[in-house]
Amino acid sequence: MAAQYRSTTSGVGDAAPLPEDLIESGKTLRVVLVDIKRDIETPDSFAIKFSLLTKTPLSKAKQMVRSLPVTVWSGTGRGKAERIVNLIDEAGGKGGIEIDAPPAPASVPESAPREMPACRYCGFPLKEGDSRCEFCRTSVSEAPAPEVHPVAAAPRARISKKRLLLYLCVIVAGIVVLLIQR
Repeated sequence: MAAQYRSTTSGVGDAAPLPEDLIESGKTLRVVLVDIKRDIETPDSFAIKFSLLTKTPLSKAKQMVRSLPVTVWSGTGRGKAERIVNLIDEAGGKGGIEIDAPPAPASVPESAPREMPACRYCGFPLKEGDSRCEFCRTSVSEAPAPEVHPVAAAPRARISKKRLLLYLCVIVAGIVVLLIQR
């Protein structure tokens, strides 16, 4: 079970602040987007603001809003976690920081929302069986690129000998005219 600590800036409640020795303890933190302040923001406006503040693709931010509550970040830096919670609050959301405990394998609830796969390039949600992202068209699989068969080079376009001779005559005539005028 994860011990929960909420930041007072997140708008979630007045919970105990994070312990100062958290970095030394080596525990993993999770920043969770719990909900959106619906009296201030709509889901789309929050997604746009959060996308701009965090420089994440808009499609990824919209996917996070659709699957609330969602883990936005996981790591060991308390300062970074608090900055992300502040960004969530600034964009009009309700977020918090949770301390992860080692998960018990049998205690996973069946009603937990399942993470949908997303494009590794743009963050757009993928459907099962997709071979390409529907948004940016990048390949989903890590398979090597298909074999490229060399194609015979196209014949070079050549100027006919008559036309080349005509161009040469025009140039010589131009030079002769310039010399006569001097």
